[in-house]
Amino acid sequence: IYSNEFFDCFPIRQFYKKIKWYEKYIKYNEIQKIFNFIPKEVDNIELLNTLEKFNDVEVAEISDSRKKYFESVCRHIKKNSGICITIDYGYKDPPKNFSLQTIYNHKKTHLFENLGSQDITAHVNFDELINIAYNYDLKIDLFSNQKDFLNSCGLEKRKEELQKNKNENTVKKIELDYERLTNKSQMGEIFKVLIISCL
Repeated sequence: IYSNEFFDCFPIRQFYKKIKWYEKYIKYNEIQKIFNFIPKEVDNIELLNTLEKFNDVEVAEISDSRKKYFESVCRHIKKNSGICITIDYGYKDPPKNFSLQTIYNHKKTHLFENLGSQDITAHVNFDELINIAYNYDLKIDLFSNQKDFLNSCGLEKRKEELQKNKNENTVKKIELDYERLTNKSQMGEIFKVLIISCL
């Protein structure tokens, strides 16, 4: 099983802490015909216990559907053997800011713009995915950023091979493509790679 930019598309719930934990909700104003964010205090004990791990950063993004889907992947591998490779936007240590973002025509936009026609994504909590895999007694074969993974697979040597006997413009384009995939300020660090398999 393999996926690329798949788990970042699952719906999330957003929480923030101001002494107490609050969840962000969206409300539609019938009079003004606009959407607004409204806070609601969290009073569910089980949810509050889950949010404790985010006390240091005071923000949290939780996706129940992403968790359930990955659990089904792990169950499938545990039952049938095999391997899962996942490449996605994400983090292992919780970020201090919300990661939910919307993209329209390759530019960042506001969540309430271009309704129904723009990409909506949120970074994947890989620490959660790793713990789920452990719960199913699966092996973590690899967890790394995209730069280290691609270079370990020979991407730099592949780039050099592709650049041989090419004109200057083609050499520059290949170099730019390589940088986009591996540079830490682009896709090299923010993309993570997780590979799991049966023990």
